[in-house]
Amino acid sequence: MNATALRILFVVPGVATGHSMVFARRQAESLTAQGFAVEVFDLRSRTSPRLLWSEFQRFRMLVGKFRPQVIHAHYGTVTAMFAARALGDAAREMERALHAGQLERARSGLRSLCSRDPSQLSEPELVGATIESVAENASDSFVAPLFYYVLLGLPGAVAYRAVNTLDAMVGYRGRYEYLGKASARLDDLLNFIPARLTALALLLAGALLGKNVRAGLSIWHRDARTTASPNAGRPMAAMAGLLGVRLEKAGHYALGDARISLTEPLIGDAWRVVRLTFALTALSALALAAR
Repeated sequence: MNATALRILFVVPGVATGHSMVFARRQAESLTAQGFAVEVFDLRSRTSPRLLWSEFQRFRMLVGKFRPQVIHAHYGTVTAMFAARALGDAAREMERALHAGQLERARSGLRSLCSRDPSQLSEPELVGATIESVAENASDSFVAPLFYYVLLGLPGAVAYRAVNTLDAMVGYRGRYEYLGKASARLDDLLNFIPARLTALALLLAGALLGKNVRAGLSIWHRDARTTASPNAGRPMAAMAGLLGVRLEKAGHYALGDARISLTEPLIGDAWRVVRLTFALTALSALALAAR
């Protein structure tokens, strides 16, 4: 085995992570067959901050052991690739289920995208929740990891994902509430710039696809602050304006104007905007990393 060529694959909590795990296993098998050393970090199974910290320490040990050799398949790129693939799969599954009129299947599928209780959601509400989740995850699962990878390299990407994972696992609740509050606030801080970059990238992608960029910009500035999160509303509001829809969570926020009804084909429209956003972001990241 070529021990100087370590490839590290991360599987993280997020959208449709089962797809990520299958993909990671296939990658690991292929790389092992080629003679590479492979380590897979399945962070989904780390259900406490202590276990997550243990994994992070193991990662640091491996980085130290293999210096100054190159660590291939860098964290930010791999994580972003997994997330993009999984997010697209989840969005297409929602579109297929709603097109077939299978609301229970769609309600079940929504759990792969967000933590909202889907049991009583109507078809338009399911469409809206899917569009919101696709837009928000464009930042959390793709743009932000790449941003910190380009800015700070591998350690920056790992640190970002560790904070993001702690926030998803603990938040403001439970036994580790003291740690959850810190991670949630730090997560808000770390996502401040990426969320706004994502909104800008969505507008650029929307312009290339012929969407209403003026409305996207207007709704972003008008409604983005209505969400509890200082960041989530940015990409969601931009998407609402681009598509000309009203995205809302009853009792919490409302983004955009209902110029057209929420129907399942809009999920495909939203995903095409996000997919182009991913491409533009990845190209920009590669250009900056190559400097």
